Amino acid sequence: PVFEGTSLYSLRLDHTLNSSNRLMLRANVSPSTVNGIEVSGEVQPFGQNAYSRTSEQTYRDLAIVAQETAILGNNKVNEFRFQYARRGLSYFYNTAVPGGADPAINITGIAYFGREPYSYIQRTEQRYQFTDNFSWTLGRHDTKFGADFNYLPLDAIFTVNYGGVYDF
Repeated sequence: PVFEGTSLYSLRLDHTLNSSNRLMLRANVSPSTVNGIEVSGEVQPFGQNAYSRTSEQTYRDLAIVAQETAILGNNKVNEFRFQYARRGLSYFYNTAVPGGADPAINITGIAYFGREPYSYIQRTEQRYQFTDNFSWTLGRHDTKFGADFNYLPLDAIFTVNYGGVYDF
């Protein structure tokens, strides 16, 4: 049995401080879980994997954006934006059934059971973004310039055959 559940939640707030300044705040959350993923690594044909040999994948995504727009006179606009985003990924062996954490046993052409050998993976990606744009209109000419700074730290743990594999 395979289960997949994904939800999307979003909230946006806009606020006018005065005729020259506006604020915007947006937040998005997206949790996702999939159980029962059958893997065909190590030449495992689909249909020969036991349910204990399936895996579970979860994403936990979050993004928050804040923007301030300032109108400076008749012909100038400045936009400043900050964004924080996070994506957490977990890819684990099947913990819902007995045997999901046991060493993998491969009987080629017959059956594959025990732990899914390509799990586990834990990864967290983050983004810190600062953007500032300045627009200036002079007659029939529009000029826009700005800067965009991104900082993207990443933490990851990847394992292969971590729980042990017995081939027959």
